[in-house]
Amino acid sequence: MTPAIVLRPDLETCERESAAVDRNQFELTVEIIAREDTDTGAAWDQLADVVKVAVHAVLMAEDAFEEADRVQRFYIDWIEDEGDNTAGNCMVRYRFTYLCNTGDLTAGPTFY
Repeated sequence: MTPAIVLRPDLETCERESAAVDRNQFELTVEIIAREDTDTGAAWDQLADVVKVAVHAVLMAEDAFEEADRVQRFYIDWIEDEGDNTAGNCMVRYRFTYLCNTGDLTAGPTFY
């Protein structure tokens, strides 16, 4: 059985950096939902971990988000359900920091 990936945008905050520049932070939650593989005996967290590592590599790639000043993983939680053929959820949260012009949300800052 293949794990499922759920991408959920969360909180976005803004701080005034200067008269013309805002510093924004956007949070993204990546949920990996997996179930124990009864054919191979692999536990749900082993399956989820493989996906977590692959997703992390994509999000942290050098040029994945050129507009972002910084991409940071800041939270991981492992939530296990109870019962036969155990399922679980690996939740990883990322924070993207980027700058934009105060008066134009579509443009990067012309000066800082």
